[in-house]
Amino acid sequence: MQASTRTAGVLIVTAFATFAAFAQEYAYEAKDWGVAARTSPKRGAMHAPTPLTVPGAKTIKTVELKEMLAKDPTIPAVDVLGSKNSLKGAVGMPGAGDSVLLGLEKEKFPKVLESLTGGDKKRPIVFFCLSSECWMSYNSSLHAVSAGYENVLWYRGGTDAWKGASGDFEPLKRAPGW
Repeated sequence: MQASTRTAGVLIVTAFATFAAFAQEYAYEAKDWGVAARTSPKRGAMHAPTPLTVPGAKTIKTVELKEMLAKDPTIPAVDVLGSKNSLKGAVGMPGAGDSVLLGLEKEKFPKVLESLTGGDKKRPIVFFCLSSECWMSYNSSLHAVSAGYENVLWYRGGTDAWKGASGDFEPLKRAPGW
């Protein structure tokens, strides 16, 4: 009886710890700013509160991203801000979050995504920028959905949330072909 009570206690503590980990939020990554989701990229100032979701994509939090990358570090994580330092293993695609991809960016975007995903449009691909107040990753997520990608993940908290969770940073390298 004592062993089963102890086992049940361990299971309850483990379940609570798992729930607490998923409930953990960093740098306003889950804050509802009251902004409606939109199906077209935002134009104008990119530093402003964002919606909670991107149509056709999944919004993920820091804990989810850390868990995903621990299981599969080859999942492409794309920093569209192009910071000097970014999440360990991320690649930079500065300008990919513009409201409209023009000229060479319009031609390069689908080619670079194809390279990052091995041509598999069902493979997860993560887009992020600075924070939940940065539209560039929202826009790039919409561009990827529009290009036919089915497993687009928007890391809304961005580098601010990653820093808040003591995530690893390294110098950012541009995505090949970008």
